[in-house]
Amino acid sequence: MRIPLKLRLTLSYVAMFAIIVGLWSVFVVVLVRADLYAGVDRELASRASQVALNLSSNGEGEFQDVTDSALSGVPRTEAAAQLLTATGSVLESSGDTISAKRPTVTPLDG
Repeated sequence: MRIPLKLRLTLSYVAMFAIIVGLWSVFVVVLVRADLYAGVDRELASRASQVALNLSSNGEGEFQDVTDSALSGVPRTEAAAQLLTATGSVLESSGDTISAKRPTVTPLDG
């Protein structure tokens, strides 16, 4: 059985269009995902820098005050900050008590 030329052309164009749309969709998803992760990373870095700059001494409750101001606008149950030693043990923590029980960031060597 021979398939008419018009039908073969139509099917090939539909297949090419589907491939192009599929590749474009994957590209957009990867790009948006990378942008969202980069945005979250920038926001976290900004808040961490704010905490580090405002933390001047080992004053009683200072870490709590500084992190409260840095994490303003974020619901208390969705945010936590930890002050870690060079070995990774938690000195002070603020925010979500579940997150505060264990360090969520390991120290970098170097």
